[in-house]
Amino acid sequence: MLHLPMLHFPEFFYLKIFYHSRNIKNKTTMATVSCSPSLADIRALQADNLDRLRDSLQQINIRDVVPLLVARNVLRSYEMGALYAKGSDEQVDALIDLLKTKNHWVGPLTDALIRNGKAPIAKILLELQNGK
Repeated sequence: MLHLPMLHFPEFFYLKIFYHSRNIKNKTTMATVSCSPSLADIRALQADNLDRLRDSLQQINIRDVVPLLVARNVLRSYEMGALYAKGSDEQVDALIDLLKTKNHWVGPLTDALIRNGKAPIAKILLELQNGK
């Protein structure tokens, strides 16, 4: 008999499969199967999405977005200072390189873009993240 748990959350990471062996009475065996991509795979996908957004991100003013990323604990204040020290042409590339090293930047960046009137760029980012 196969019993599968209810999947209530999209971030459910492991699927546990329970089955009763017919040969051994009253024994339950559990096998864990990974259902989510590894952190390295997620980072590679997000880095690729950032590279695809590079041209769109050239349209934004970094000084409007970076303070919100610092407030949301994506970036540190010294990283903000390092970005501001770069020339205006290099700031977007430096921001992209910095975000590639972070784990949870998609939501805060999307929020920062929307709050600064760049909803079309945020929409592109979300579509890239969803694989469309």
